[in-house]
Amino acid sequence: MGPRSRYVACRSAILVALLSGASCASANASPTIRPEEATQVAELAQLAGHQGAVYSIAWSPDGSRLASASSDGTVRVWDPEAATVLLTLEQGSVSRWGVSWSPDGTRLVSVCCGSMVRVWNAATGEKLAELELPAPCTLCTAWSPDGTRIAVGEGDGTILVLDSADLHVILQWPGHVEGGLSTEIVAIAWSPDGARLASGGLDYALRVWDPATGTALATLRAATRARNDINGVAWSTDGRLVAAAGQDGFVRIWDPVTQAELRSLQVGRSWTRGVSWSPDGTILATSSGGGRLLLWDPTTGSLLATLSSSGLDVWSVAFSPDGTRIASGNGGYEVRTGIGLIRLWGLP
Repeated sequence: MGPRSRYVACRSAILVALLSGASCASANASPTIRPEEATQVAELAQLAGHQGAVYSIAWSPDGSRLASASSDGTVRVWDPEAATVLLTLEQGSVSRWGVSWSPDGTRLVSVCCGSMVRVWNAATGEKLAELELPAPCTLCTAWSPDGTRIAVGEGDGTILVLDSADLHVILQWPGHVEGGLSTEIVAIAWSPDGARLASGGLDYALRVWDPATGTALATLRAATRARNDINGVAWSTDGRLVAAAGQDGFVRIWDPVTQAELRSLQVGRSWTRGVSWSPDGTILATSSGGGRLLLWDPTTGSLLATLSSSGLDVWSVAFSPDGTRIASGNGGYEVRTGIGLIRLWGLP
């Protein structure tokens, strides 16, 4: 954490100490939020510049940079401490839906409507590789934990695993097909060990795959009659559980081995999309339409904190690698021009 964030965190901790007798050092010893601390999550900064919804947001592995993809057609790299833009990698008229870091922090991959996959030098902004796909839109991407592969989810229901060096196709398969019809894939995530791939789509299903063969390992659906596109997926840090954000306003936690639904969290009355586990697995952050970012205890289902986003829909959310900060991406639903903010939050 840089000097600015340490100052803000310490200042917040001092205020807490006046009420609880805690010291600045002890208030920042652990990112875990106890129920009595739930109201102590503080907004640290706002990163302004996007002119549309921030669909995807990701911390660099060392926590020193943020990458964001927006409906305004740009992909940006930020210095979160100085609240400034370091690089603008993409510019254009089509929405940029997904961005992901390589595990060593040296490269970024971005995807967009128009089905262009690009890999970038994260320090210089140089384009290193490019692949155009036949589907009308590529909505999500994720870099494998070992750095050798990139997964992408297509608008025609296809999942592709690409070589991260030159983007040649290693494997592809029809991922989300229901009743003979393909449906868009909106979210994709590697398990921490890289042995499984989770994807969510407009067929209301969270699906788990063997990325080496394309074999389906599990198909998970909630018992709901409401429209339930799966808009976001995230693995727990230990790889045992997967959280899925649905169009019906619930985030559900699944055990992909037993295929049991372990927890159902009502995020709101409208869609929910962003979902992120804290590094220690004790907090689940969820984002939704309606302008709220919620923090949960995933074990008990207890709501720990409600963070306001001034009425702007919250599309994306990500914990920093050290668990002390949360970034959220905001903006109007399907609006390409207007306000697009990244908010940074500090945990006690």
